[in-house]
Amino acid sequence: MLGTLRSDGSPRISPVEPYLDSGELLFGLFRGSAKAHDLMADPRCTLHSIVDDPDAGQPELTIRGRFVEVDERARRADPNAWWLSFEHARPLVGTIEVEAAALVRFDLSAGELSIARWTPSDGVVELRKPYP
Repeated sequence: MLGTLRSDGSPRISPVEPYLDSGELLFGLFRGSAKAHDLMADPRCTLHSIVDDPDAGQPELTIRGRFVEVDERARRADPNAWWLSFEHARPLVGTIEVEAAALVRFDLSAGELSIARWTPSDGVVELRKPYP
């Protein structure tokens, strides 16, 4: 899910299809969409992974930063990228300049939760605690 800021400052969450290519996280948006409009007006955003089974202990990743449109080389790095099928619409394709990230892992058999947080100033800081 992508969290953006509307023009009035209220949050908007929208589904996106993140895509990893050559170690870079990319996602595409149709330029006429509300989320693309939000990012063009204010690039601050949050990307959060989707958990499809809350009882399976799936990890959760949250990335916070600023949206940056990528160049033509990055747009075309993988010929299977979905946005290449919509070139006539010139989709907005970008990445996030990461300002902070958090990874939450659940070890259900050990009854433990670990939270690893990263910021440029603090690096990685990890916290472990009992779960649930």
